[in-house]
Amino acid sequence: MVSVLLVIILLSQKRETKKDDSKGIWHQSVEFSFTTLKTLFKPMHLIIFPLGYWTESAQMFFMRSFTNSFITCSIGIQYVGLIMTMYGVTVTLSSIVIVFLVKRKYSRPMCFILAALLSYSVFIAMLIWKPTSSQTYVLFILPCLSSISTGITEPFITAMYNSVFPGKKDTAFSLLTFAQTASCLILLFYVILHHHFN
Repeated sequence: MVSVLLVIILLSQKRETKKDDSKGIWHQSVEFSFTTLKTLFKPMHLIIFPLGYWTESAQMFFMRSFTNSFITCSIGIQYVGLIMTMYGVTVTLSSIVIVFLVKRKYSRPMCFILAALLSYSVFIAMLIWKPTSSQTYVLFILPCLSSISTGITEPFITAMYNSVFPGKKDTAFSLLTFAQTASCLILLFYVILHHHFN
């Protein structure tokens, strides 16, 4: 309840004073959709599309595989909430810290390389490591490393979409959301087809 009130109070309201009828809102929605679709196939968006796709698919893969195969099977389902809460807190803190560090000293390409190394290290560790109940601490370390990678990439990719499409913030964020949603849908269809044919 408190969060809803804070959003209502603190969020900048962009409502127009004149009342829009339903035809005006419909016209704006259709116009915005066509603008987004036109921008979708521009070369610059096609170049950065894989970044939005990669971040979301890496998160989806980690969340599903890690919670299902590692946490639940080795120490029980009761720890999923605790470990994923820690994941979320670490993503938030690492986003704040990395933005501060980039403003002060480090370059964005180095941060992307660090994020990729962390992400691939976690996936390699998940392939090699056999979870046991005596090594429970690893179940806390892997999500921390993965969340740091996510915390590094998310603000930069959002800022990159914003800078590639200057003056078109709504279109830029729609395209980023499209890339992330496309990765979720493709992974969902893959899982459904995989379970159906196996």
